[in-house]
Amino acid sequence: MANLTKVLVLDDEEDTEDLFLQKFRHQIEDGEYEFSFATSLEQTEQLLKIGRPDIFLTDINVNGIDGIELISRLRKDYPMMRSVVISAYGDISTLRAVMRGGAHDFVIKPIDFIKKNNDNSVNILSCSFYDNLMMYLNYSLV
Repeated sequence: MANLTKVLVLDDEEDTEDLFLQKFRHQIEDGEYEFSFATSLEQTEQLLKIGRPDIFLTDINVNGIDGIELISRLRKDYPMMRSVVISAYGDISTLRAVMRGGAHDFVIKPIDFIKKNNDNSVNILSCSFYDNLMMYLNYSLV
């Protein structure tokens, strides 16, 4: 059995939880990943008290919360937790701000988990988030 990786996701979009649970259902069933989901700072803080996630994924802006500032604060209390910022804004200034804020990685929305075309060729644009996330989940904790 693989080591369990705990992932906490903070996002206020309604379909985020369903997307992750659907896409990673086999890994969840196999005990590779455990996902927790929050839509507010209060929920995030409660979930952090219950268990320390290995990875924290946050939108850059959730219900008025600045994800970059939140990551900066969380680094002090949870120095071993890896953090990833998800944003629809893929410009270089956002990337710099995210990395200066202490995030370990930055991925661009929309979350689209489609991986292959009908002819089995890989669609790079649609699978970039999934590939980046899988690479991060699989290799960043080594």
